[in-house]
Amino acid sequence: MKGRTANFWTVILWVPYFILYIYIIASLFPITYGGDAPNPVTGLFVIVGLMVFPVYILIINIIGLPSNDETIKII
Repeated sequence: MKGRTANFWTVILWVPYFILYIYIIASLFPITYGGDAPNPVTGLFVIVGLMVFPVYILIINIIGLPSNDETIKII
């Protein structure tokens, strides 16, 4: 699978799944009581998480790329 770049699309394509997930959770579990609302610092964690997550996926994809070295055959 030389030259495969499809896994780098996961860096971008996680956004629609994230939006869909948030929409479904907000629809199924609405906050109806004001005491259940998260504190303001939670928003900072979400912002940092949104910035770090694509980098995390990119690193995982880079680690998963096959190297040019030949694999060692056990049998």
